[in-house]
Amino acid sequence: MKKTKWFLFVICLCCVITASAQKNRAKLFFKDSTTQVGLAKITKSGKIVFRKETKAKKETYSSQDVYEVHIKKKGFYKRYFYKIDYESRKVRLLQLIKEGPVSLFGDIREFTTYSPYMNGNGSLNPGGGGPYKQTKETYYLCD
Repeated sequence: MKKTKWFLFVICLCCVITASAQKNRAKLFFKDSTTQVGLAKITKSGKIVFRKETKAKKETYSSQDVYEVHIKKKGFYKRYFYKIDYESRKVRLLQLIKEGPVSLFGDIREFTTYSPYMNGNGSLNPGGGGPYKQTKETYYLCD
């Protein structure tokens, strides 16, 4: 009986996590000067997964289609733009931090890593370290 309850709990938890993955309100600005409002999230590769409504079909957009995105996170809209990183010659989706004659953009990524023997501070733990969050921040100045 305990195994069944545990199994059902894990299944419910997985459903809740996947259901809440795309609840951020967003507005997309396309290169052909049209806009769309709906729900969106940004993937690790910098693409935008978008839905007009909760049950609608997912659409994926990249820098070839969209030039600006506004996504509501924690009650505030954050603005993202596709910019060219001239060092790596890649197009990146960057968050606008400060706007001005020379604007500050950030590529801020949070990810969870798992280590069976290391704690989050790098010390050894024979009982296992488990998951811990890391943040990688890269900033760019653009005009």
